Amino acid sequence: MEYEAADLTETVNTVLILTSNMIKHSKTEVITQFESIPPVFCRQDEICQVWTNIITNAIQAMGEGGTMEIGLKYDKTKETITAWFKDNGCGISEEIKPRIFEPYFTTKEKGVGSGMGLDISRQIVESHKGRIYFESEEGVGSTFFIELPIYQE
Repeated sequence: MEYEAADLTETVNTVLILTSNMIKHSKTEVITQFESIPPVFCRQDEICQVWTNIITNAIQAMGEGGTMEIGLKYDKTKETITAWFKDNGCGISEEIKPRIFEPYFTTKEKGVGSGMGLDISRQIVESHKGRIYFESEEGVGSTFFIELPIYQE
């Protein structure tokens, strides 16, 4: 899979279309806040996989009737784009925060999740010379941030 110039706004919108049934059935409200951003040199299918993993996790964490905010922000100083996904779900407890990106680690019931989504997302983001991190408060919700450089060597 080759790197190519991609509009991250389009990639997020594509994944929102692909996950629209899940969003609709969970009665999730999606609010987008997209700045005008330059293209990112990336492997689009892999970036779409990251968005899918994060959106799916957020919907599952919120249960029915949650609100998810998705944003894209351009940092001219660092020459990066930051995508953020905020949910008002159950949040992540302090004791499991250090394990959240571990392969096969899951808090979901058997058969619901493999525990690979965030590990795969971390690997993809790091292969793009980016970083993934989160803020979370138990009982309040979580925000995942994915920072990607605009230009790659």
